Amino acid sequence: MLWEPAPAFRFIVLVGKRHGSAVDRNRIKRLFREAVRLNLGRLDRKIALGLIPAAGGRAPNFETVNAEIGRTFDILSRL
Repeated sequence: MLWEPAPAFRFIVLVGKRHGSAVDRNRIKRLFREAVRLNLGRLDRKIALGLIPAAGGRAPNFETVNAEIGRTFDILSRL
């Protein structure tokens, strides 16, 4: 994850080819976009955020991604 202060909230999800086929990469992007959308209320500052998921054996499930994004936004709000 990379972030910096910005005039408005924006984010990008970068998923490389090591994550599998285009179908797998697009699913990961959808999971991250939905988790960011649901947890945006936890973030009380405007930032530019770049998310780079770690390559693992399996695609992440939504519950894990949602919990991690929520925890990350809580930490970023305290900085």
